[in-house]
Amino acid sequence: MKKHIVYIVVLCLLALIFAGCSDAQKPAVVTPATSSQESTTDTPTTAEPTSEAPTTEPPSEQETESQGQTAYEQVYAAATTHRDGVGNIWLNVIVAYENTGSEPLYLDYSTIAVYSGGEEVIRLDSVVAYPQVIEPGQIGYYFEEKQVDFAENDTLTLQMEPRINATTAREHFPIDDVQLRDAAFGVEVHGMFEVPAQVSGLVCVSAILFDLEGNPITVLYDYVDASATDFVLSSDKLPEDVSIEDISSCIAFAYLYEG
Repeated sequence: MKKHIVYIVVLCLLALIFAGCSDAQKPAVVTPATSSQESTTDTPTTAEPTSEAPTTEPPSEQETESQGQTAYEQVYAAATTHRDGVGNIWLNVIVAYENTGSEPLYLDYSTIAVYSGGEEVIRLDSVVAYPQVIEPGQIGYYFEEKQVDFAENDTLTLQMEPRINATTAREHFPIDDVQLRDAAFGVEVHGMFEVPAQVSGLVCVSAILFDLEGNPITVLYDYVDASATDFVLSSDKLPEDVSIEDISSCIAFAYLYEG
């Protein structure tokens, strides 16, 4: 009986020893990464040397603002000829620029080349803009008129590279009671302006006249003493058939002339 018991115990011990060895040989379970995990974590990447991989950084707020200070857009351009009341042929050039930025712009004296049939026929130097300083959203008009020997109503084109720069604001003096009147040379612009008592020198007074389609047709201007209170603008170079009925509106400016 004792031998049977000993035999059973020995068999049980051998079974336990074999079971322990079997568990020790089981491999560790490894969960394979999904395809998305492989693309973001398991796939090796090769970093380029910094010196060979330049990058373009976005402009800072200050750089963006600086670019905005000189933002402008050409909104009108025309070169035409017409005959005045005494038969002379005049070239009339108007180029308008709008301030699309956030700071005042100075429209410096610029050059305009005029072409006929693809050939340059005249170059206008030191063309003046009215007004010379425009605030954001405002439009300035480069204007020149010159007696020429072109054929009347000749088809003309122009080319211009404006000199426009950021500047400080320039005061525009208030203008009141602007009136369009018939005159011997077509049209006159009458009005009054108010200049502070401490201001002296010359004041540039200008008026842009617009046709029935809203396009600028001419600029009338004069330089008067700051002590004056009223003005009359006219020109003997207007087209002979222009009358007050041909003008839909006008915009007038008065500001200190600084050369």
